[in-house]
Amino acid sequence: MPDARLEDVLAVARDYGRYKEYYAPNVLDSQPLRRSESANLFSMVMLNKALFSKTALDAEFQESYVRVSEKKWYGVVASTRVQQVDNYGQPDQRKLSPDEGSGYIWRLYSLSRFEERDGGVYVELEAIALSRDIPTSLHWLVNPIVRRVSKGSLEVSLVKTQEAVRSTQAARNASTLAVLRAGNE
Repeated sequence: MPDARLEDVLAVARDYGRYKEYYAPNVLDSQPLRRSESANLFSMVMLNKALFSKTALDAEFQESYVRVSEKKWYGVVASTRVQQVDNYGQPDQRKLSPDEGSGYIWRLYSLSRFEERDGGVYVELEAIALSRDIPTSLHWLVNPIVRRVSKGSLEVSLVKTQEAVRSTQAARNASTLAVLRAGNE
């Protein structure tokens, strides 16, 4: 992320209350649940792009970020609960029991690395989705889709993070400019 600062990138990455803004339309709702010195808990409702039904995943996550050095951090985020929501947004919406449902995702993990250098911030993101078994007869069809969707999802996450960092920086710069102007009047 050219011209970004590490503190701005981390502020966006950890602003769980605004994920629904930053990562729309894939994140439908988000909120922080609990903050502590060692870990934070947050929830998200994510659009589940199933082929034939309108479902969502309602999940809770635990995150921890570690400072490696002044210019390097890494973060680990793990789902602690994933629930399928059938007919999301419809009058007959129904939340299934955790780990139940027709969707294949039942756990999500991500590893993030951040390093400020060369006039910006390098961000590396790895995601692991544990899935239920895919029937052998469907592997030829499902595997290429899973790979394409996974790659696309990571790319979208990085682009949306960069957009959020830029808008946060622009808002801060506008605020600073307004304060300076007010001080000169």
